Amino acid sequence: ADLEYVLGASLVQSSQTSEGTIHLLQALKLNPRQKQALNFLGIAMQKQGNYQDAANYYRRALEIDADYPAARENLERIAKISPP
Repeated sequence: ADLEYVLGASLVQSSQTSEGTIHLLQALKLNPRQKQALNFLGIAMQKQGNYQDAANYYRRALEIDADYPAARENLERIAKISPP
C-alpha cells in the first residue's frame, strides 16, 4: 500500500493526475484507512476541477483522523473556491 501511495502522490504532484489516481485507489484497496491516499485523491480531484469529489475525499480522510491538518486545510480551501 505504501509503494502505491508514494507513486500515486508523486504522480499527482507532477500533474499526472489520472495515473496518480489509479495508484492511490490501489493503495486504498490495500489499506482503506490510509488518510494520506484519501487526501491526495482529493488533491487529484481538485486539480481536475471535481470539487465535490475532492471535498468527499478530504472528509473521508478527516473521518479517519479528525486532526489531520492537510485534509482540513484542503477542505477549507475547497469551501472557499466552491461553496456548497
